[in-house]
Amino acid sequence: MDPETEPQEKKKKPVGRPRKKVIVLDDPKGIVREPVNKDSFMELAFIQINLLKTLFTMFNSMVIKAMVFNFDEDKINIFISDEHDNMNMSLNISGEKVFSYYCQEPFNVTVYYNELNQLLKNLEKNYWSKIMFRSAESTRNSIMQLMFERSELNMYDIHPIKISKDVSSSDVLVPEGRKKLQFTLPAEDFKIMIAKVKRIGDERLTIERFDKKLLKLIFTKKTGVDDNIRILKNDEKIKLESDLDEGELFTATIKVDTIQPFSASQLCRDVVWTFYENKVFTLTGKIKADTKNKAAPELMDIVFTLRCIS
Repeated sequence: MDPETEPQEKKKKPVGRPRKKVIVLDDPKGIVREPVNKDSFMELAFIQINLLKTLFTMFNSMVIKAMVFNFDEDKINIFISDEHDNMNMSLNISGEKVFSYYCQEPFNVTVYYNELNQLLKNLEKNYWSKIMFRSAESTRNSIMQLMFERSELNMYDIHPIKISKDVSSSDVLVPEGRKKLQFTLPAEDFKIMIAKVKRIGDERLTIERFDKKLLKLIFTKKTGVDDNIRILKNDEKIKLESDLDEGELFTATIKVDTIQPFSASQLCRDVVWTFYENKVFTLTGKIKADTKNKAAPELMDIVFTLRCIS
């Protein structure tokens, strides 16, 4: 057969998904003495894109008007208030644990949540490798920039965010008085328990302890028949602490809807529950840099402050 007329063998197409290109970034720097951009007053860079997606998915279940960013030389605090459920949340981040952080001197900015959330929908495009919050010296009281970086193309998207003024919010909840009760639950148990309450109960959970007796978690049924009760027998395992007088009964009932998004997010390894004398309680935990990796280092602290319904 003439080689010129001989049929050419077709190349086989690769089977399966194309291999994901590995993006190589510089090593994390933590707190830096000089910003990337010379005119920056503050720069905060993250490479934990999936974590930011998970956080904002949780935020979207809340009724948030504004977010307050408190920048210090070595740390960042982000404060959020839920206008509907009278709930506060704060994220406390060490500058040493992020990809890079520079802050010339302490300052605060407030931004409207909806505007920031619209921009962060860019994270749904999985090719971004870094995100930076930036304030320039000349506009630090009026504009904050949000920068998306795609390292392999050396490409940036830059979006301005207006700084809000006179944003009213609900009263800030503050724990007061004695710490009446505190215990710790693994995140997986927290998630399963809250899901169970929503499935069989009327969306209320009551925590009860009498004197030095065992801790009870009570799921109230909608039908009015006997309640479901979970008894936690090992005080040491759940790191239980209580400040109850002899013969004192402590009860606190909470609304499950307000904490269900946090339980579902699985952001933390463990969740610490703390109840105070003024019927305010907190849920605290340490957020991992990669929520899917159990060995990932902790990146920030999260604190929910809520009011008991009774």
